[in-house]
Amino acid sequence: MSSPPCRHAAGSQPSACVSRRFSVLTWEQVQRLDALLGESVPIHGRGNFPTLSVRPRTLVQMVRSWLELKGINVKNMRLNGSAASHVLHQDGGLGYKDLDLIFGVDLKSAETYQVVKDVVLGCLFRGSTRRKCPL
Repeated sequence: MSSPPCRHAAGSQPSACVSRRFSVLTWEQVQRLDALLGESVPIHGRGNFPTLSVRPRTLVQMVRSWLELKGINVKNMRLNGSAASHVLHQDGGLGYKDLDLIFGVDLKSAETYQVVKDVVLGCLFRGSTRRKCPL
């Protein structure tokens, strides 16, 4: 019989829920994550926008630093989708088709949303041209 879904009060998580949802990466998974974050990936533009080439590690560091400089606390950062699956499971060379990076921030207002948008787009542009991200 399967265990029931986690039910808990808002803001709390029983340790049983946490252990089913999260785990520590193995050394092989850490190596795959490191390789993924270190390789240059293309970001294909639409219309008149060019294809950019950035290293995810650099982009993550730049975005996090600039958000915090702008007073926006980054609670956590996550990798989702096929890239996360690639890190977790040896996939026989299939790899991943996209890179979903999630920055956990509190978007409490339209102004905060605009700051996040400006920071991310500015860092994408500056990261692709190897310049610092002065916003």
